Amino acid sequence: MDLLFSTLSHIANGSHSTADVEDGFGTAARLLLLEYKLVAGSTDFEITELEFYFHQKDFHPDPYSHAFQYPHRVVPKMSVVGSWYFHRFIGIEKYTHTRRGLDLTFGNGAREAYGGLLIRAVRREHDGKVFSGPSNLINPVMEAANDPQAIQRLAFNLEEGMAFRDDSVLRVEPRAHPLTKLIYKKKRQGLGDKNPFFRDKDYRYFT
Repeated sequence: MDLLFSTLSHIANGSHSTADVEDGFGTAARLLLLEYKLVAGSTDFEITELEFYFHQKDFHPDPYSHAFQYPHRVVPKMSVVGSWYFHRFIGIEKYTHTRRGLDLTFGNGAREAYGGLLIRAVRREHDGKVFSGPSNLINPVMEAANDPQAIQRLAFNLEEGMAFRDDSVLRVEPRAHPLTKLIYKKKRQGLGDKNPFFRDKDYRYFT
């Protein structure tokens, strides 16, 4: 089984405390930042910054998760591991607003555990250009995928593991050789003050 997939699955299925969740965040962050790449079409992107959002009412009730804020729209997406959640997506033709974002999901609806790993910055590997900000990276990634209808199918698809399939136009793949970089972590960006405990958690990872 894919190591990143099993790590994300363990957060959703095997965690029983905040400590368990945070251990999983650290492992998944290391894998995505150093040992995996984002592939859109035939273009490789290095993920350089990401944030974790995970809501489980009994042991990790993070109110900043979109699954908590917009349950009717987001809970179905975040109930599985390895799907793509495009923020506020209602159709490819209208996906031009400035509040876009892309999450790799990790959840289990039966446990009421809903996770989204927000990609905050990427570096296009063939020319080194960096795209920073959740909305700013959407256009270059979709342009590289070069298949708007396939992106729309992914955005609406609720199947587990779509982000790990070799035939997916947007996927994560293991690197042939891991990167050797330091990883840093800080508080997530742009959060309000509704919950200082989760607001101040170091759930943003970057290289």
